[in-house]
Amino acid sequence: MFFYKLITFILAPVIFVYHILRIVQKKECWESVKEKFTFKQKVRPEGQVIWLHAASVGEVNIIINIIREFYNNGKYLNFLVTTSTQASAKLFKNKGLKNSCHQFVPIDISFAVHRFLQHWQPSIAIFIESELWPNIIHASADRCKIFLYNARMSNLSYRKWLLFPQFLKKLLNRFTDIVVSSKVDSQYYKKFSAENTKFLGNLKYAAPPLDYDINNLKLLRSVLLGKKIWVAASLHVGEEEKILYVHKELKKNIKNLFTIMIPRHPCRDSKIKELLQKNKCSYISDIKEFDRSTELMLISKIGVLGDYFRLTEIVFMGGSLVNIGGHNIIEPAKLLCIIMMGPYYYNFKEITEDFIKKEAMIIVKDKEQLYEQLSLAFKEIKLKDKLVKNALLAAQKYQNIIRKLVDNISKFI
Repeated sequence: MFFYKLITFILAPVIFVYHILRIVQKKECWESVKEKFTFKQKVRPEGQVIWLHAASVGEVNIIINIIREFYNNGKYLNFLVTTSTQASAKLFKNKGLKNSCHQFVPIDISFAVHRFLQHWQPSIAIFIESELWPNIIHASADRCKIFLYNARMSNLSYRKWLLFPQFLKKLLNRFTDIVVSSKVDSQYYKKFSAENTKFLGNLKYAAPPLDYDINNLKLLRSVLLGKKIWVAASLHVGEEEKILYVHKELKKNIKNLFTIMIPRHPCRDSKIKELLQKNKCSYISDIKEFDRSTELMLISKIGVLGDYFRLTEIVFMGGSLVNIGGHNIIEPAKLLCIIMMGPYYYNFKEITEDFIKKEAMIIVKDKEQLYEQLSLAFKEIKLKDKLVKNALLAAQKYQNIIRKLVDNISKFI
């Protein structure tokens, strides 16, 4: 651990320059960089502070549900939520939860971590999924009880950690509890730390249906009345071209087709627009711009999937036609959608395989097969009813897991 601290301290100037470059690339802003290096911190409220950390958007939704469960129990504590990305920060801030504030997580360098903990003095720290920053974890465990929830470990990460088994074991043993997201993850974690690891179920199952804007949804339904709508959500680099191919092929036989593309990272908006213009596709970015020639809508916002999953009957989840690992299929399942994914779904392997086993979704190997399955889904009402029913049933596992976790956390408050 001494050498890790020393290396991160020496590299601090390099890490700072890297973040300046991210500002130039519009992946960071001065506000986020100042908070990450603890040059600036929010005002700490009086009383106990519960610290919850999430790396990105999916984990933020879990944190929101944990905070809401505390509210349901009548415990209006002070909550500090930290994230790493702009998108996740914006999503949390838009929820406007009481007694809660957001700050960007400190860089894993000793001086920044020390300043952060000295300022916030959390009573409990909860890390969601796989954020294993050694300086943060060791320093936090010296001050309070720390928990790792919905912990994941990919095959690649597992093989890397096998090179440093004792380092990871010491790190994991600092947690009071580790609750893993799948049985496979349980096996991986127990290789390094058997005593404090348990499997209760994936927290993503316990999330309520996504929030939505009722006025926006009414407008969408009114304007797009009579359209055959499908949504391609959480798209990554290389997938928009494939979706555009599928759209053009479908359009040959489905004249009233309307495709909605939602990239995972809104900052890619300009690149996608260039692609659409190059392909002479009539698209809009706001439903108020709709006219008779419009055939596609590009949505570059976060926190809006609830609107569009309620609007459509068919959802393709991105990050799966390219080697990213897929995204959360439970969200569209709870909103009565037919779900399709590509062959790369290892980020949600156990969930996806359970859905496949229960005939609750469709896996396609490439853009040609996606076109074929979409054509079939638009025609076959019985197929649609079967997939939607099975998906809703598959999404109802582990409904009470967040309540159990909050009850456990409450023992230490």
